[in-house]
Amino acid sequence: MIILKFDLFNDPYYNKDYISLYLTKDDDIFEFLYSEDDKIFYNVAIKKKISSIGNVIIDKPYFDIESVYGYGGIYTNTQDKIFLNKAMNSYKKYCVENFIVAGFIRFNPFDSYLVYLSDYLDFFEYNRDIVVIDLTLSKEEIFKNYNSTTRNILRKMERDFTYRIEIMETEEKKNKILEKFIYLYYQTMDRNNASNFYYFDENYFKGLNALSFSKLFVAYKDNEVISMAYFLEGSDIVYYHLSANDPLKYNLKGNYLLLNEAVNYYLSMKKKYLVLGGGRTKDPNDSLFLFKRKFSKLILPFYVGGIIFMYDKYKEFCNISKSNEQKFLKYRV
Repeated sequence: MIILKFDLFNDPYYNKDYISLYLTKDDDIFEFLYSEDDKIFYNVAIKKKISSIGNVIIDKPYFDIESVYGYGGIYTNTQDKIFLNKAMNSYKKYCVENFIVAGFIRFNPFDSYLVYLSDYLDFFEYNRDIVVIDLTLSKEEIFKNYNSTTRNILRKMERDFTYRIEIMETEEKKNKILEKFIYLYYQTMDRNNASNFYYFDENYFKGLNALSFSKLFVAYKDNEVISMAYFLEGSDIVYYHLSANDPLKYNLKGNYLLLNEAVNYYLSMKKKYLVLGGGRTKDPNDSLFLFKRKFSKLILPFYVGGIIFMYDKYKEFCNISKSNEQKFLKYRV
């Protein structure tokens, strides 16, 4: 595991404006902080009301919490077990007092204290590998780590002056091309048979554009848009967020150009890592994962976990659902 100290409160997935993009009816932002001197235990997540399970209405107000889409989870900056014991006991007590049944966590792959936190979880497992580009390397070293096919594609593009990249940094610029992004994004989701979760509405994208740490990269060929991608910027880490490709121009490989331009751009900004993420599935032969691997040999494990705060209620809800799902919050089907 890479040990990297980064500024938690400047990381996109702990930003409450970003988290707010995923709130639906009856959702709230959950936040908990326990500290002693310079030691911190912190979590921010989405708090969801459990209104019904199948056809069964839940009359009393019970909730669960879940890390936002991406890489977040409980944050701590210490391995002091005495502190962590006190923090976790306080955390569990707070959750019980607020009728929170359980919590699902998506951990940041750069969390160097993950091994210490895992001892306090009821559920903890490796989910999949993700691809990361090390921006502390030189431009030449990074390019050398691309596979040979990718290097050849990019060399050809470099000689073809009909290709170009535009980086939309302001909300105004991002909104001007938003309609085009949404159109291509939905087509991309259709092509990939994506789940309903990924069909974000226009308000989501407008909210994304309003974030100061989001940038939209646009690839053109002969002045026509062929690929687009959002990146989310932290103080040290940048995340490849959402992408869209024109299905009629997929053979022009605009996504290769976008990722290479992002590497060069964030190298110039002195960022340390560019997280490309994993595949659409856990399968190591997933086509999206294999595409991302063309850009880096650095692979990190992505872990998920869970904590049960109200054991009897959790068991009751799981029994009501009669779900055979393997997921932690199995009563949510």
